[in-house]
Amino acid sequence: MKAFVVIDGAKRGGQFVSAHRARPDVDSGNTVLEVTVVGPQIDPEIVNIARTYDRSTDTHNFAGVYGNYDDARSASGQKGSPLQTKI
Repeated sequence: MKAFVVIDGAKRGGQFVSAHRARPDVDSGNTVLEVTVVGPQIDPEIVNIARTYDRSTDTHNFAGVYGNYDDARSASGQKGSPLQTKI
């Protein structure tokens, strides 16, 4: 399955904003990425966002979209922060 992810262009452009089934219109400064959801989805209405921690900027940056929470948690790393969101 494909998903469209909106990434905030501020602060080096790595912050996840939202996930969608169809390509959304976004404000200038934001970027839309078309990504493949990794692994099977348990709930077709839910995706899990992997976010890794960047110590140099003290931010969590987008790292991928996963079908289940455990995979997103693993991909986020030890200090990362996975996020479950409805699409």
